Amino acid sequence: LPLDKTLIVYGIGCHGHMVNFLAVHGFEGLHGRPLPVAMGAKIANHELKVIVSAGDGDTLGEGVGHLISACRGNHDITCLIHDNQVYGLTTGQASPTASRGHKSKSTPAGVLDEALDPIALTLSAGASLVARGFAGDISHLTEMVKAAIGHKGFAFLDVYHPCVTFNNHEGSTKSYHHVQKADVPLHALDFIRFYEEIEAFLDIAYSNMK
Repeated sequence: LPLDKTLIVYGIGCHGHMVNFLAVHGFEGLHGRPLPVAMGAKIANHELKVIVSAGDGDTLGEGVGHLISACRGNHDITCLIHDNQVYGLTTGQASPTASRGHKSKSTPAGVLDEALDPIALTLSAGASLVARGFAGDISHLTEMVKAAIGHKGFAFLDVYHPCVTFNNHEGSTKSYHHVQKADVPLHALDFIRFYEEIEAFLDIAYSNMK
């Protein structure tokens, strides 16, 4: 990527500190608001490659409305989510992706709600590329990031990104060892080239299996 034509927009959270380490144009916005900033930058300069680096609490919490809007508009932006079930910057409170029963400082008796599923949400909202990777599998994740950045349209990549400080305990469904054990790459990825849109029609629209 040409660095002079690349912009990374960050939300507020541990991920936001990346702005201090990457030699590229960066903007750290308000909590929950990296996507509207990114959309504004893209509208102002269509030649920019705009990437959003955000957390699950940041973008799937108070910023979830902006995420749905970005998916519906299919803005030419790449959105990378650091998904670890917690607000790590404020020492580990449960985020919207925390599993039901997850115990944290803010939910000592366990989370009562079902976890928000970012993949189902972005698919239903109309994102044109939706994927999930694991931070512990660098080679696989690298190719997924390259594919997301190369995609024309709104690309959403949910990265299981374990917080080894506040959510790496036994019983966590997003601890490093749990995800490493459960992670099964569906494909051996290389760079994904552009193809024409493919439409698929399924008989089953929804099935809630419990």
